[in-house]
Amino acid sequence: MKFQLLAVLVPAVLGAAVPSADTSANLESRQTFGDFFNTWVCAYPTGGGNLSTLKKIQQGFNKVWGTPRLTLKANQCLAAECGGYYFSICNHSDASRTETANMRNVAAARDPKTGTMCVTTNQDNQNVMYYYGKGKFETAGGTIARKTC
Repeated sequence: MKFQLLAVLVPAVLGAAVPSADTSANLESRQTFGDFFNTWVCAYPTGGGNLSTLKKIQQGFNKVWGTPRLTLKANQCLAAECGGYYFSICNHSDASRTETANMRNVAAARDPKTGTMCVTTNQDNQNVMYYYGKGKFETAGGTIARKTC
């Protein structure tokens, strides 16, 4: 049940359509949904940076938003956009939520490979999601507070 919900929710939150053609890239992308809590799930398997890029963008996020755990309002996203990439945190619930301790660092240590429009979270705080990708961060619904790093 959760898998099916995530398979629909993640592309919708990312603003991406779920691919319908069974190309190898689309199959690879769909297979990653099962590991949503342990890795980045990317709408596109190529077109992004790499682990080094992710770490730099996460450091930029920390520089503009701070390193302590953040509390986000209901349906709020905080985004840092740096050098054509973004790292953001969103609370997709109807109540304020605080990040799980160290989860931002855990997310930044997960390798997105070359993927873009990626999302990850943890099982203990599923409403707080982390996003990484190339371009400008967008999400369906809620508010986005943006800072440039």
